[in-house]
Amino acid sequence: MKEWLTPSEIAAEALPDLPATKRGVQLFAERYGWLDHPALARPRKGREGGGGTEFHIHQLPTLARIEYCRRHQIAGGDPAPSEHITMSVGATNARATLERDARLAIIRAFRRLSDGLALTQVSRLQIFTDRYNQGLIEIEGWILKAVPAVSKRSLARWLSSAAKGKALQLGHDPAAAPQGNRRAAHGQRRPIA
Repeated sequence: MKEWLTPSEIAAEALPDLPATKRGVQLFAERYGWLDHPALARPRKGREGGGGTEFHIHQLPTLARIEYCRRHQIAGGDPAPSEHITMSVGATNARATLERDARLAIIRAFRRLSDGLALTQVSRLQIFTDRYNQGLIEIEGWILKAVPAVSKRSLARWLSSAAKGKALQLGHDPAAAPQGNRRAAHGQRRPIA
């Protein structure tokens, strides 16, 4: 996804809350002080004779940025795991490894979408999970197969695990979980001898 855009490119996107002409975007940028942030505005590269400015997508209004990311961001970006997945630390089998990798890709997509948004964490979680579950974010097939839907609580839990350095433990294979005692699971007691 391209992160630096010229006024012409911004206008061509026809994003919500933004003008649809190059001059309109330039006036909007002046009005809202986009040029006052040197880390988010730079002279255009590769242009002979100078002139022109590029703006980072963090300058865009919230709705415009969300729409731009929805159009151009593809969750995953990593090659799909092969059938011969190598075991790594923290994953017990291929299914757990695949699920862990899918969840990590979702975390990366969430961070790319939400970085710089002037919203609370709860709002960012809500926007991302709604868009993910409605299919409004481009998701690679292997990720969608491993994680067909995401709840706010699950995503928050995954983010917390990743922040604590426990990202390798995000994979889980229910088939590999201990089964326990069948009688105890059904509430039956053993007769006392």
